[in-house]
Amino acid sequence: MPPQPGDQTNETEEECKWEEPTREVEEEDDNMLIHLEWGRLRREFQSISKMRDLPSKSSSLDT
Repeated sequence: MPPQPGDQTNETEEECKWEEPTREVEEEDDNMLIHLEWGRLRREFQSISKMRDLPSKSSSLDT
């Protein structure tokens, strides 16, 4: 059917239009993921340091 080539051009146009915004969104998502990863790693480190009964430095991280 003739509409197929037209559909393909529409898809490529949409991809070009969305390229820049998606990059910005991906950067924001990456920052959020990094933030969440740091929070998780910090909690893991605190729990590990508590398990090892390290000096009072570990308790100062909680406050």
